[in-house]
Amino acid sequence: MNNKITVYVSSFDPGCMYCQMARDYFLSKHLMFTEIDVVEEEEARKALMKKLGTRPFMLPTIQIGNTILSGWDPVEVEKNLC
Repeated sequence: MNNKITVYVSSFDPGCMYCQMARDYFLSKHLMFTEIDVVEEEEARKALMKKLGTRPFMLPTIQIGNTILSGWDPVEVEKNLC
């Protein structure tokens, strides 16, 4: 798989269980990913909001290649990793 994986999370809610589930999933699959805190990194947040357009913003937001998934859905993640 050559698609870059980025996981957008929030330090505002460090106990976000869905964010942790996403982290654990990628780690268990030995997949490299970049984690971006949308609270601490304002420019990254603005760029993400632009990419999302009118789609809802949920955490975690996961970008796999050019595909953006809002919220944690392991089935959708798996489909997009193929």
